[in-house]
This record gives sequence, structure tokens and C-alpha cells, in this order.
Amino acid sequence: MPPKFYDLFFLGQDDIRHDCIAAGHIEDRPLYYHFYTQSIPPSGQTRTTVFLDPEFIAAAAHLNWVMDIHLGTVSVGGRPAVPMTYLAALSTTRENTRTFSTADNRHYDWQKRENGGFDLYLKDTNIQLASYERYTQIRETPGLGPCYALLQFTFDDDNLLVYALVSLCLNRWLQYQGH
Repeated sequence: MPPKFYDLFFLGQDDIRHDCIAAGHIEDRPLYYHFYTQSIPPSGQTRTTVFLDPEFIAAAAHLNWVMDIHLGTVSVGGRPAVPMTYLAALSTTRENTRTFSTADNRHYDWQKRENGGFDLYLKDTNIQLASYERYTQIRETPGLGPCYALLQFTFDDDNLLVYALVSLCLNRWLQYQGH
């Protein structure tokens, strides 16, 4: 039996770090992730917070950028901050691939496709867990509105999904910056 795919639609601004909203569901359970970036006075530090609700109450992750655009640190699920490169390290075994590990020490690869999309694999395997596709034109999504990208995934693991989304954000940011 083929795996079941779940859809996470990317809505809001087509901005990697600010007002990027990913919404969908696993079975009847709604999913909502809102990437919100702000400058924090008086330090001027730039922080992206990944919220789990539209009221900006429950945070799943914090990305602290250096001098607004450079990779800094990331904290997922209230864990101690680690360098962002831990969630977007160049793979030594697969071309066009960045790797990341979750807090429970599971390892994954985001492989960049030629069309700008990304595929998520269990590290060093051909077991594909997700696929991110950025549309060439905005598409209308029933019940959600305009959508500019889609993440299809095969797992029901909230922790992995947060790590995958944060890592995808970093991969997209690095791609945008020409890396």
C-alpha cells in the first residue's frame, strides 16, 4: 500500500522569513505554522518566531539572525539554541543536499531539485518523506485562499514537522542568498 500524503499549503506573503504561513491538516487535526520576523529593540537583533496559532501565542521555534540576514542560532521546542548550520549543514554524501538532525538524534536530508523544489529523505537513504514545490503561479486553495507552494509529507510527527519546516526555511534562505 502506498504511503498516505498530507498537504501543507504555503499562504500569506511569499517571504521565506516573514508572514509565511503553512496550513493544512493530518486527518482531522489542523496544522498551522506562521513564520513572523521582527527586529528586537534595543539590540536590533532580528528574530523569526514560528508560531503554532494565528494569535501568536504558542511558539514552536525561534531563529535568531546575525546582523539581520546572516545565520545565527535556532531553538526548537524550547530546547537550548544551536547554530542554524546544524539544521542546514552541507551533506558530504549527496549532491545539492543539506542535512539536519532532530533533538532525538534522527537524521534527515533536504535535497534541492533543479526546479527550485526540495525533497526530504531519511538521511543517506532513498526513503522520501516529503516534497516541497513552489508554484510558478499562485493557486487558489479551497478554504484557505491563495497558495504559492505546497509541502506534501508522509509522516504524522509534530516534532519532525517543525524541524523539517525550520530546516526548509533555512535551505530556502540559503538558496535565496545564492548558497
